[in-house]
Amino acid sequence: MRLFHAFVLPVACFCIMSSAYAGTQLAGGAIHFRGAIVEGGCETHTQNQNLRLSCLQDNKMQTQQIHITDVTGQSLFPQVAQVQMRYLDAQQSRAEVTITYN
Repeated sequence: MRLFHAFVLPVACFCIMSSAYAGTQLAGGAIHFRGAIVEGGCETHTQNQNLRLSCLQDNKMQTQQIHITDVTGQSLFPQVAQVQMRYLDAQQSRAEVTITYN
């Protein structure tokens, strides 16, 4: 009887709750992905208030550099990525740089 209370009863409750939960799920679907990553992301480096972006283009590493205050809205590599900068504080001592790949 102890085996029943310790093992069988909790397992039975779990099965009943699982089937009730599964019944509330909507019918599923399928997601298909096709394609390949042709070129990886760009490498970023910051040094002395400059942002250096190195991107692989046509199997060659291309590098461009820009002063950190000129980053916002720049297309260092227009066909590859957009670069945006947003200050995190009023003193403009901390910032977040976002690179959005095309």
